[in-house]
Amino acid sequence: MRCIFCKQISDSSKSVQHIIPESLGNKDLILPSGTVCDSCNQYFAIKIEKPMLEMKYFQNVRFRNQIKSKKGRNIPYKTLFPHKDGGWFDMYIQDDSLAFSGDDSKIINLIKEKKVNKMMFEVVDQPVYPNINISRFLAFSQKQLLKPLL
Repeated sequence: MRCIFCKQISDSSKSVQHIIPESLGNKDLILPSGTVCDSCNQYFAIKIEKPMLEMKYFQNVRFRNQIKSKKGRNIPYKTLFPHKDGGWFDMYIQDDSLAFSGDDSKIINLIKEKKVNKMMFEVVDQPVYPNINISRFLAFSQKQLLKPLL
């Protein structure tokens, strides 16, 4: 078998190639072993998938839709408690509730003492078009989807 990208022999490849990244919630759509060599799979994970997933828009989408990381963790989202003793905290959706990571006792005390009665988090617009990271990701995904037809 040859890699669909570099055309090198890829029979001994060990990596699992998800057509849509696992980090976007895909657990099932994978290519047969050896379709993509380990080297190309690593390149695409680091150079194509990672920059896209680091975009604020995709962090927000993953948070809102509760798409867990590959390790099964909830995606954090930065939240601001506007108070001189407040600050930025990671917010998670957990069991249909909001959870915070950081010095939770500090925030709980501010809320109990009615010094803080709101929280703020960034609303993220869709990425500006054209976006090189999304374009590269889509081109890569299309090649994988069309592979059986080529």
